[in-house]
Amino acid sequence: MKEKIKNFLIGILVFLLYFKALPIILGLIFGPNFKSSSKMVSNIYLSLAEIIIFLILFFIFRKTIVNDVKKFKTDYKKNLDTGFKYYFVGFLVMVTSNLVINLISGGLPTNESVNREYLKMYPLYSVIAMVFVGPLVEEIVFRLGFRKAFSKCLPYCIFSGLLFGGLHVYTAFEGMQFAEMLKNWIQVLYIIPYSALGCAFAKAYYETDNICTTMCIHMLHNALTVFLILVAM
Repeated sequence: MKEKIKNFLIGILVFLLYFKALPIILGLIFGPNFKSSSKMVSNIYLSLAEIIIFLILFFIFRKTIVNDVKKFKTDYKKNLDTGFKYYFVGFLVMVTSNLVINLISGGLPTNESVNREYLKMYPLYSVIAMVFVGPLVEEIVFRLGFRKAFSKCLPYCIFSGLLFGGLHVYTAFEGMQFAEMLKNWIQVLYIIPYSALGCAFAKAYYETDNICTTMCIHMLHNALTVFLILVAM
């Protein structure tokens, strides 16, 4: 029990490092130059910051990740078969719930709107962050970071999924006044599709016991998402 609590606290600390500490530190480093830079230089600054975050998180979990990479090379087909099985279920729930919520709200989730704006303003950074580095970082934080804190699959999947979904919905309310939050309450419902995908990734990782499985599937999912956004734009 003590070991589980210790691992859970480590997961929380890693989450806070990713969510708060590193963005603040990197903002202090790159921020002053970022505002006065050209779009190309801004793209480079943002991409570099994203890569630095990944490298720091990779260093923390380097032993597990390196071992998983070695195992994945010999078992990748079996792992991906298992991973895609759960991903397709999560993807189906995500798409269905998204359609229902879109009909109710009459608009897109704020997180997707933000992604579209970033693709327009910072295309290089957006592709690097959304397709390549972002999925790796998120799988380390939301899946790998909390895996040892749970011995049973269901509570692990629910916690990982809700934390993943909650953070994606958080962007809808960031910087809003309370009155604005009440007006945009419908955005809370988008925790359902995002959490469904997060739960599917967690289940895939739990069953394959290899973080490379969900990293690969997450990258493919985001690549498809970026492609569809570009087509829609």
